[in-house]
Amino acid sequence: MVGYLRCFCSLYAAVLVACIPQIVTAKQDKQPALRRVDVMVDNSDEYADTVVSLQAPKKAVGLGYHDHAKIKSILSTSKEMISTAKALIEDVRTLKEGTKMMEDANALFKEVKAHIAKRKLASEAGSIRRKYSAHDIQQAEEDEERALDVARSVFEVAITFPECVEMFLQDCLSTINSQVQSLGLATIETVVHEKRNLSQPGYNKVVIITDLSAQRVLGQAGDGIVTYPFLWDDAVSGLKSLGVDGKWNCVDLTPEDCCRDIKESAPTIDTRGNYVECNIYVPWGGKNKPKRNDRVFINLSPDGRVHEAPIIE
Repeated sequence: MVGYLRCFCSLYAAVLVACIPQIVTAKQDKQPALRRVDVMVDNSDEYADTVVSLQAPKKAVGLGYHDHAKIKSILSTSKEMISTAKALIEDVRTLKEGTKMMEDANALFKEVKAHIAKRKLASEAGSIRRKYSAHDIQQAEEDEERALDVARSVFEVAITFPECVEMFLQDCLSTINSQVQSLGLATIETVVHEKRNLSQPGYNKVVIITDLSAQRVLGQAGDGIVTYPFLWDDAVSGLKSLGVDGKWNCVDLTPEDCCRDIKESAPTIDTRGNYVECNIYVPWGGKNKPKRNDRVFINLSPDGRVHEAPIIE
């Protein structure tokens, strides 16, 4: 009996020892969840919003407290200089002064981006860790938060430069995205959200998101799938899902053909006396929307509230 217990204990100890490294590794390898912050929202369409967000990278550039404060201060100064320069440039009497101030603001912006790039290199050189300790996780979260905050400021400055204003908005965002991404700060993402409920006017409209040419259906996820979030209360057959579980495969279809398929799935009125309708949503820079002022965008503060007046009017 004693021999059996010794054998069992030895076997148990061996199994426990084998499992411990896996448990420790799993705990140490745990990394903070990626964060995102919304910076602008397009609310010009009645039935859909487009939100511009900054997504934190898997490994954020390391920015200390003082470094973060200094960068934020410089970016704030750059933004103020751009605003003042624009006003000066509009008056022929102060055109030269405004142009010089805009050049200075641009130089200051380039300087701070160069500084962030150096911090990124230093961060990469000093942060090659095989495992995460509890302190490392906290540090990573703080780095990520500061990096996103700086990314927001870089975004707000870059989008006000005349070069960006003259671009199609999508091209402008692409340019800024390449900057904040190369600096290790964030990645810009745009997401379309439907913004109505069943009790609001327009509940009977299916939002069809097109490509930039407005010739083909893009869909919310870019796969040509169009969705309707509500059950249709048909006056004849009662409650039912439209399409296939509220979805239509409109890949390679024109928005008009897609709309025809949608209407065929509900040929009769609902209990409120309405037919199903379509709302065709063309993204930024698309057909008949070639300028930056094709949408009304509102800057959002870190808590998601309106930060300032619409920047694109």
